[in-house]
Amino acid sequence: MAQYEKAESYYQLLLNELPTTDHKTAAACHHGLGVIAKRQGEIDPAIRHHEKSLELSRAIPGNDQAVAASLHSLANEYKEKGEFDKALDYYMQAKDIKFNLAGRETADTASTYYHIARLYEKWKKYDDALKYHDKALKIQCECLPSDHHSIGKTYGCIGSVHFDRGDYDLALHFYEQSLEIKCKSLPLTHEFIGISHHDLGAIYERMSIFSLALSHLEKALEIYRLTLPPIHYRVVNVETLISRIKEKMTENNST
Repeated sequence: MAQYEKAESYYQLLLNELPTTDHKTAAACHHGLGVIAKRQGEIDPAIRHHEKSLELSRAIPGNDQAVAASLHSLANEYKEKGEFDKALDYYMQAKDIKFNLAGRETADTASTYYHIARLYEKWKKYDDALKYHDKALKIQCECLPSDHHSIGKTYGCIGSVHFDRGDYDLALHFYEQSLEIKCKSLPLTHEFIGISHHDLGAIYERMSIFSLALSHLEKALEIYRLTLPPIHYRVVNVETLISRIKEKMTENNST
């Protein structure tokens, strides 16, 4: 917290000392203040700073990169607030600018497609979610090494959409691919690998294959305990799943 306060004071001091014509530095300061506010859980102040950063950035010719960054940040904040329509609008604007800047689809636009897909998941519009995850995956496969962890993450996201639709065999297929790729590109104790074990544990529980569910969830918990605080929601969720599965296994053994 002290580090955030120190950074915030620095940005505010710089803003107070800047000439009124230095829009570029002022925009960067407001962007930084927006990031700090977000990390402190203050979403409305974060939005105000990103809106000011966007306003200043748009006043500078040839500053589209900063404009896209502000739009993307605003989309993230509105998604956090649950205002998904606004978030989608900002993501779409950011995506168009990124494409125009590069003249082609890049890993950066793939990241924006990922966020758009996640919005459609919130709306339970699973076909649209899959469409944008597929767009992201296609770009990543063209731009990144085949074992890049971002590709593994996208496979996991596609698996989660199929999980939510109740297509458990398809979900399992994508979760397994996700874990395989992540294990090639990340340390075996990385949180992302824990997430894949978590996903696999959840799907095996739904399929009533409790021994495999327990095996994956125990691996997830082992990794989470190395990488996350004990009250983190992932830790709590896995512990709850493990307890529930052990109860089911005990019930099955007693019948």
